Amino acid sequence: MHRTGFVLRVLVPLLLGALAFAVRALPWPLVFGGSRVQLAGVDAWYHMRRIVYALRNAPDTLGFDPFLNFPDGGRAIWPSFLDTLTARVVGALVGTDVAAAERIVAWIPPLLGALTVVVFYGWMRRHFGAVPAVIGAAFLSILSGSSWYARVGAVDHHVAVALVATALLGAGMDLLRAFDRRLGLLWWVAGVGVLSAVLVHVWPGGLLHIGLLEIGLVVFGLAADDRADAVRFAVMFAGIQAVACTLLLLAGWPPPVPWGDYAPTVLSRFQPLFFASACALSLSCAVLWRFTRAGTNRLSRSAQAVGLAAGLASTLVLTMPGLSEGIAEAWTWLGRGDPFQASVLESRPLLFADGSFGTRLASLRLSRFVFLLPVAVVWLLIRELRGERRPAFLLLAVYTVGLSLASLAQARFFNSAAVPVAAFFALSLAAADAAVVRPTASRLRVLAARGVLALLALWLWWPVAEAYRGDLSNQLRVLRGDPIVVTPEDRYFEALVETATWLRERSPSPGDPYTPGIEPGFGVLGHWQYGHVIQYVGERPAVVGNFGDDLGGDNYRLSFEYFALTEARAVELLDRLRARYVFVRPFDVSQGDFGAGSMIRRLADPDAGSLARHRLVFERRVIRQQDEGPRSHFRVFERVAGAAVVGRARPGDVLEARLPYASPTGRTGEFDRRAVANELGTYLLRLPYATRGGPAGMVVADAWRVGLADGDGSWHAVAVPERDVVRGGRIEGPDLRR
Repeated sequence: MHRTGFVLRVLVPLLLGALAFAVRALPWPLVFGGSRVQLAGVDAWYHMRRIVYALRNAPDTLGFDPFLNFPDGGRAIWPSFLDTLTARVVGALVGTDVAAAERIVAWIPPLLGALTVVVFYGWMRRHFGAVPAVIGAAFLSILSGSSWYARVGAVDHHVAVALVATALLGAGMDLLRAFDRRLGLLWWVAGVGVLSAVLVHVWPGGLLHIGLLEIGLVVFGLAADDRADAVRFAVMFAGIQAVACTLLLLAGWPPPVPWGDYAPTVLSRFQPLFFASACALSLSCAVLWRFTRAGTNRLSRSAQAVGLAAGLASTLVLTMPGLSEGIAEAWTWLGRGDPFQASVLESRPLLFADGSFGTRLASLRLSRFVFLLPVAVVWLLIRELRGERRPAFLLLAVYTVGLSLASLAQARFFNSAAVPVAAFFALSLAAADAAVVRPTASRLRVLAARGVLALLALWLWWPVAEAYRGDLSNQLRVLRGDPIVVTPEDRYFEALVETATWLRERSPSPGDPYTPGIEPGFGVLGHWQYGHVIQYVGERPAVVGNFGDDLGGDNYRLSFEYFALTEARAVELLDRLRARYVFVRPFDVSQGDFGAGSMIRRLADPDAGSLARHRLVFERRVIRQQDEGPRSHFRVFERVAGAAVVGRARPGDVLEARLPYASPTGRTGEFDRRAVANELGTYLLRLPYATRGGPAGMVVADAWRVGLADGDGSWHAVAVPERDVVRGGRIEGPDLRR
């Protein structure tokens, strides 16, 4: 290989991949600095659960999961392809060692992020030249929109989506070049079809990327001057759809999902139908233009293709029940039309992520250049309209505009949009350089012009630097041997994981979470944001989790209803759901319209002493600047029957029982229960805390102090065994009539 070829094809992409990997590895002290691997975000924990399940039960994978949507169970809305593939690779290295598997899996996102940059460099160099390829790949390497989902510990499908979608975009460009040159076309047809099927199996939302690519291809095909070329393109396009559809069907018919048989946002019958319909439409166009006099010019071919597409779509909607509902549901999902999606951070619009209009997130993730992107697209398209690179530019432009609009609707798409943004950044910079640097200019003027362009590029990128400031600071601290700085957000996740760890270590086991077909004995009710951590770290079933109402709306609705109920009705709800524990952080009590007797307010009470059937078994403080007091704690309550202390007093006397305690946070207080003696002079105190044999977590006194609330200050010691608290046993109370 020639030296220049070796540098451009091997050395440069290796260096760019190493740069991308290093940037995405910056947060490693936060991931590996504790006693266990601290994965980034919440979705990573459920991906890890499926990976561990596949490790322990190979070749089986986790399909129906009884730890989801407890007690009914459910299926994750993500396909299992990526997690299963990860488990097979990791299992070959470490077997079933979960701790070792976590350490390896945490490094997979940076590796996939680096591969994305290398793939991007490859097709940029082939289609646009070495200089734009280097500039674009370097820019993509340090663009936080690309690194956010690819950082170490961020075990998620979005990083794989970016990799496969980037490869698919490059394959589409190569396909158009092969079509023009009539060389090696079948290989690229197969490649685009295979990548399309893989992308759908990584994430069904990848169908958006496929759709944008295919729109660009169709525009190219309909713009063909010669009818024979249009026919050839239609056959080629049908081949892509046939390959993708065949692979999807060979992978197995998707199981039923709550959203219906034809839900585009999950793996369903919609995806095979999409590719099969596109294949039939393409073949119809090819037959029409090949064997009739139709399609003599571009305008007529376009009109006929649109007419056939409209007819096919109408027929499918009218003849397939559930198709229109599935499409409407997908549109609602994309537009955040349901309450759950509106509350998911990554589903919020890019320019309204904080609830009001703002450009900070867009600048932080995609640089200031994103606001110049429309101008850059139009400018470069005009420049290349009649050039040799027109097909590649056209395809890239359609893809860029579509993903940019998707990112405006939901911020999660900035991960994929970072790729075309980086491409147009590099192409714009190269075009600007060609425009301002004249061949006859002196060296000094050339250096000055390029210096100005470099400063402009740095200014456009500079807001992105904020995303790396904390990680770079921690790297310096590690080098100096100083403690790293943990952000409030990271402390929040530390507390969440530690609370779930307590559940796993100190509460009874409902059953092995990795045994196929297990029927867990009880579940945990909490906010939906805690579900994945409860399931993986806590190894306990969650009534509702991070899939929200996507697994069925009943549990999602009931989880909110619980916090508004009185205790008696709340206990009935827990019994219905077979939920033994409540996992709560009542920091937002003041923000909701809850009555004084509602569960959320009583669970937020520092002593929670007014509860008779819930006992506080653990709490962990969350150190965040905006939180103060017990409301900033993660708390775990156990539903118990409560020991019944029964004794005699004068009718109408108010009885009081007190129990000093100390929580794991160092907070001290006193549980306080009250009761009134009835007209027969009998009282019943329902006590939810045992003084002997209770769960580890809360340190309590040796006995309850029982006496008259307005008495002379004399108290009687009452010991409460754990079995009576759990079963509702009766304990003889002191006679207070004297």
